[in-house]
Amino acid sequence: MLQPSPSMAFVIQDIQEKTTASGFLISTNDKRKSGQGTIYSINCQVVCPHCTQHFDRKDLKTGDKVLFSRYVAEQIEYEGDGLKGKTVWAIPLDSILAKIND
Repeated sequence: MLQPSPSMAFVIQDIQEKTTASGFLISTNDKRKSGQGTIYSINCQVVCPHCTQHFDRKDLKTGDKVLFSRYVAEQIEYEGDGLKGKTVWAIPLDSILAKIND
């Protein structure tokens, strides 16, 4: 299993497919928008770059659905752990914009 560095998370991007009335698939993969996905692995330990304090992000956990900024996210390719064919992003925790509560 992938284990992220402190203050990082690995998120599997959710694929949102739309279809027309006649059944044609419409691509919604717009790279200018924020991303939506599910946290695959997270290291909640946050290290403050301006001081020596450490704290944990207890509001996020594996399996949470989140919105994230793609401008600082790094797309990675990893085929282990059943992730082959899935889009995986390495994201700093401060770039997770919101948690989606269903």
